[in-house]
Amino acid sequence: MHEAFERFLNVVDVEATCWADGPPRGESSEIIEIGICVVDTADWRRVEKRRILVRPRRSRVSEFCTELTGLTQADVDGAADFAAACAQVRDELRGRFRTWASWGEYDRRQFERQCVPATSSPSTATREHHCDRSPQRPACTPPFCTTTSAASNSSTGRFSTCRSTPGKS
Repeated sequence: MHEAFERFLNVVDVEATCWADGPPRGESSEIIEIGICVVDTADWRRVEKRRILVRPRRSRVSEFCTELTGLTQADVDGAADFAAACAQVRDELRGRFRTWASWGEYDRRQFERQCVPATSSPSTATREHHCDRSPQRPACTPPFCTTTSAASNSSTGRFSTCRSTPGKS
């Protein structure tokens, strides 16, 4: 299916495991929910919204996290793993072809922490979609961009985008 380049925008908001006083030993913050609204840039209306729950591999949902996000460990226990969630964004929400946007840098950086090898520079790794396949990180492809990332300031705050490449899919 072909869609005009930059016609639709995937606005992403993630929730991740968190703790009041830092992670317990051996745990690290992981995405537990990917929220996406698809916006038609022709008239700036929301045409779709999606909530994808993600099962964490190296952490548990704390009481503090539940108070903050409303998500419990039981909510995410039966969810897709991170790689499957990324594939869903890529395949069903055209994540490799649409511009990705979020409020601030947190969401993009959380994807990079979970998906991009520590040995790659963020700009190179994001551009080339490298993913660490070690047991500590899931095999995945970042679902949100194929070329570069950019951030711009506006009078209302910081809005981060990751631009995709034009073309047919």
